[in-house]
Amino acid sequence: MTRRYIYLHDNEEQYFDNIINTTDADTTTLLPESEYKTHASDDTVYYFISCYDRNFEAFKMEAISPLMHLREDIEDLYNSDMTATEELINELSDRPTISEPMLTDINNGNVKVLVFHALEGYHSVNMNYIAQLLNVDHKQLIFITGDARYYNPTTNSDGSTTMWINYWERNCAHIPLKSNRLLDTQLEKYSTDTTPRNYYNTFYNRRIRDHRINLMSVLLSKGLLSDMIWSWGGRVDQSDNDSKLFRSIGYIRHCFVRLIGEQYEAAVLDVLSWDNIQNGLPAKEDLQVNLVNTINEDHLYDTYYQLICETWASSNTTFLSEKSFKPFALGQIFLSWSDQGTVTMLRKLGYDVFDDVIDHSYDNILDDKDRIHALTKEISRINNTDKSVLHKMTQAPEYQARMIINNNHLLNSYGRNGIDFYYLENRI
Repeated sequence: MTRRYIYLHDNEEQYFDNIINTTDADTTTLLPESEYKTHASDDTVYYFISCYDRNFEAFKMEAISPLMHLREDIEDLYNSDMTATEELINELSDRPTISEPMLTDINNGNVKVLVFHALEGYHSVNMNYIAQLLNVDHKQLIFITGDARYYNPTTNSDGSTTMWINYWERNCAHIPLKSNRLLDTQLEKYSTDTTPRNYYNTFYNRRIRDHRINLMSVLLSKGLLSDMIWSWGGRVDQSDNDSKLFRSIGYIRHCFVRLIGEQYEAAVLDVLSWDNIQNGLPAKEDLQVNLVNTINEDHLYDTYYQLICETWASSNTTFLSEKSFKPFALGQIFLSWSDQGTVTMLRKLGYDVFDDVIDHSYDNILDDKDRIHALTKEISRINNTDKSVLHKMTQAPEYQARMIINNNHLLNSYGRNGIDFYYLENRI
């Protein structure tokens, strides 16, 4: 039987539980690059490079995405400006190097290169930069992304392939895999709570981005925050220069007011003055720390849904981080301020998004301004519903059964949407 071999650039296993489907594990051997040898023609060989850890500088957004260089005219996989590409590479203090035997076999077509960048969903990726950085032929490149627009792998005219894998879905499956206590407690409280919960939803914002400032400003202006448990990392990763830029009139008008409306300018200015706070008070949790795997149980059992504020809220990518999958682990419904098509993708992945309870039509709206106001309208509708109605809804056995189905589907995520070896080995 043909064997599959994956050699690791960093000589150590990283991320593979969240990359390879369980059905592929038995036929895949992981080895350090230092053990590389030329293989027989019937072996399938890959070389795996993670874009993180010591390789991060070479693969950060400012390097691989032309949009970070004000190249907003580029909305495909390529950046034809080779001079800019060379300048970026020359600026690197360190770049990934591939051993000569491995590099020779890559460029002879005997080894394919897996470039793992699935923790992010950067769009308009500069594949010329990646090929030149690694000194490999485009035809041997497989870029593994967190952009779910590549749910179906795409091989472009130069031969490089881009595919999405469900890294963050599997990451969230760790929650019920370790213990289903959180879900079990949630369902028990749904059944036994005698009074409605104190808040409608959670709304977490740790690292501040433009789209989060916009939604927070609208919610503040509409008086919707008092019924939420919310957080705001107004000083997380922000330098004095960043703060001054955000507060400049030109930036406010272009990045905020233009996308939500002039009536929200005062609210924007107010939000931009906030420090690290939770529900308007100094933050009790350290918001400088990434809380990706943290669950605040006091919040979980005192709210009905999660208002997710994803990493992006654009029409240029469909990035699903752990935020989009946590509701399925924790037995809650959700609304999502995220990339256009996010909820559609969750349906495609097989999840019940409770369309009979929540109007997710905002998800299909391409224009960011129209989408944020459609979302806010739905938030307002739900948060003006008497809590007794939501309390009764969560007590229903059918409602709880649907939560269990979503949770079980999350648990099964290790068997699907990993690296599509069938595509790579049979269709190229």
